[in-house]
Amino acid sequence: GRCRKCSCGGFDQYFFNNGGDLAPTARSAANAAGVTAMVELLDCAMAVLGSPFKTDRYERQAALAEVAADEAFDSLDREFYDLEASVDLDALMDSLAGNA
Repeated sequence: GRCRKCSCGGFDQYFFNNGGDLAPTARSAANAAGVTAMVELLDCAMAVLGSPFKTDRYERQAALAEVAADEAFDSLDREFYDLEASVDLDALMDSLAGNA
């Protein structure tokens, strides 16, 4: 899936790249911020790649090769973009990190 606003990728690209190493940390931050919808979304997205979640990029890339990533993440990507449109996630995470 692709973002409606730009050419960036969704969860498949996030997990393929180094940023995906921090998915469990992002989940913890969303939980601490009380963004339950994001916690649930990350739980679902991480589960696509199996349990336990692979924080190593190369292990994740191998897991991605085993699933039809575009199909597996399509609805989750849409849910993320809908959530992003309704909640300023960047501002929320900045305030949680003390950067506001």
